[in-house]
Amino acid sequence: MTAVIFYLASMGAIISIVMALPVLLAFSMEEYETATKMFFHVSAWGFVSIGILLSIIGRNRALSRLGAIYLCLAVWILFPVIIAIAIRDLLDITYIEAMFESFSAVTTNGASIIGNPDAIPKSVIAMLAILQWLGGLAILITVSIVLAPSGIGGLREEIHHTYGHSIVASATRLHRFCRDLMQIYIILSAFCFSALMLVGVAPFDSFILTMTAVSSGGILPGSDNLDAILGYDGMIIMAFFLVIGATSIYWHRMVVLWQREYLLNHRESYYFIALWLILGLAFTSVIYSASGAASNSVHVYALAEGLFNSASVFSTSGLQSRPGIFPLLPPILILALLFIGGGCFSTSGGLKLYRVGGMLSQSLHELNRLIFPNIARPAHFGSQFYDISIIKALWGFFAAAVIVIFVGAALLTTSGLGFQAAFTASIANFTTAGPAYGPEWSAATAQGWPDYFEMTPFAHLILIVLMLLGRLELIALLMLLNVSYWQIR
Repeated sequence: MTAVIFYLASMGAIISIVMALPVLLAFSMEEYETATKMFFHVSAWGFVSIGILLSIIGRNRALSRLGAIYLCLAVWILFPVIIAIAIRDLLDITYIEAMFESFSAVTTNGASIIGNPDAIPKSVIAMLAILQWLGGLAILITVSIVLAPSGIGGLREEIHHTYGHSIVASATRLHRFCRDLMQIYIILSAFCFSALMLVGVAPFDSFILTMTAVSSGGILPGSDNLDAILGYDGMIIMAFFLVIGATSIYWHRMVVLWQREYLLNHRESYYFIALWLILGLAFTSVIYSASGAASNSVHVYALAEGLFNSASVFSTSGLQSRPGIFPLLPPILILALLFIGGGCFSTSGGLKLYRVGGMLSQSLHELNRLIFPNIARPAHFGSQFYDISIIKALWGFFAAAVIVIFVGAALLTTSGLGFQAAFTASIANFTTAGPAYGPEWSAATAQGWPDYFEMTPFAHLILIVLMLLGRLELIALLMLLNVSYWQIR
C-alpha cells in the first residue's frame, strides 16, 4: 500500500510541475484571473503530493503485481476526478461537464463540450493539451509495465525486452524505464514543435498541435479548420507524427538502434503504414474529385489532406482537416477502421492491428480445416505466432468490446440521440477518437446530430465510461474491479 501511495504522490507532483507551464502562459498572455485560479489549484496539488512524498520517503517502494494493477486504476480515475474540480472553476461549467473535459483530455479522446474554443482562455486550452500529452505518456507506461505483462486482452510484451513484472518489482528499474520513455517522448515532441514552427505555423498553434499529434489526441488550438492552420506542409508533418504515435514504441527503438533481426521479424508497423498509405490515397481521390479542379497545387493539397486524414483515422485521433472529410467515404468504413485502431504499445486506441491479425489468422486456419480436417498448422500473423490462450484472449476482448459499444449506443439513445448518432458516438469515444463524431455526419439523415455540448448530463456520463473502458483495454478494468480474482493470485 505504501508503494501505491508513493507512486500516486509522485504522479501528483509531476502533474503539478508540468502544469506550471500553462500558469506561466496565462500570466504572459495577461489572463490574470485564469492564471490566479490555475496557480492556486496547481499549488494545492503540489503541496499535497510533495507532503505525502516527504512523509513516506525512505520506506519500501517495491510494487507487487496486485499493487501495480490498482495503482493503474487509481491513476486513471482519481486524477481526472480531481482535475475536473479545477476545470469546473476555470470554465464555470457543471462538474459533470468538467469531468467530461478532464477524462477526455487524460484519455487522449479529444471530445469537448466547449462550443466555441475561441471564447475560453488560451491557457486553459494549453492545460487540457498538456493533460492530453501526459495521458499519452501514461498509456505507454500502463501498457508496457501492467497490461501487456499480464496478458490482458491477448497483449504480450516483446520477447526481446526485459520489461514487465521484473520492472514492477524493482523500483530502480521502474524509475529508469519511465525516465527513458519520458525522455524519448519529450524529444519527439520537440521535433514535432520545431517542424511545425519551421513551416510557418503560429507558436501557440504549434504547441497545442504537437501535444495532440504525439499523444494521438484531438484537442485543437481554436475553431479554425486544420487545413487553414497548418497548410499542406503542416498537414504532412502532423500525419508523420500521428503515425509515429500510433506505431509501437518497441519498433521505434528497433529503428533507432537498427536492430535488423528484430526489424525483419516485426510486421505490425509495416502493415499499419501500408494501410495508412492505401486509405490516404482513397481520401486523396475523393477530396480531389470533390474539389473539381485540376491544377498541380490542388493535387499536392489533396494528397496532403488525404495522408493527414488517413493518419488521423488509424491513430484514432479523430481529427479532420476540415468538416465533412470523413463523410466523403462510407461511414461504415471509417467506423470500422477507427475500431481497428493503430498498433500495440502506442498511444492510439481501438482494437489494435495485433489483435485483428491474430483473429484473422485463426479464422483462416479454421476455414482451411473445413477442407483439410486433419491439417496441423501453427497460427501466425507475419512473424507473430499465436497459441490457443492468446487466441481465446483476443476473441474474448473483441466480443467484450462489441458488447460494450452496443450497450453504450443503446444507453445513449435513451438520452435523445438517434441510433446512428448514438452508435457513432459510442465507437468514437470507446476508441478515444472523440472528434470523429460530429453534426456533419447527419447531412444525409432526417434527424440532426447534436454536438457534445448539446448532449444531456446522462449522455456525458455514458461517454466518460466508454472513454475509460476503451483506454484501459476494457477487460483490464473489469479485472481490476474483480477483488475475488486477485485474492487467489
